[in-house]
Amino acid sequence: MVIKIQTYCDRCKKSVKEIGRLTNVKWKGVNLKLCKNCRRRIKIRVR
Repeated sequence: MVIKIQTYCDRCKKSVKEIGRLTNVKWKGVNLKLCKNCRRRIKIRVR
């Protein structure tokens, strides 16, 4: 089994090299990996 490390944001599709690190966010029942800007856009605060 190969675990792939996700290297881009689920929303804006920018790579980690451009935007920095991604965080796991559960939004409307779906797990997403989002960058800081996309998290702010859908107004999610990570606790």
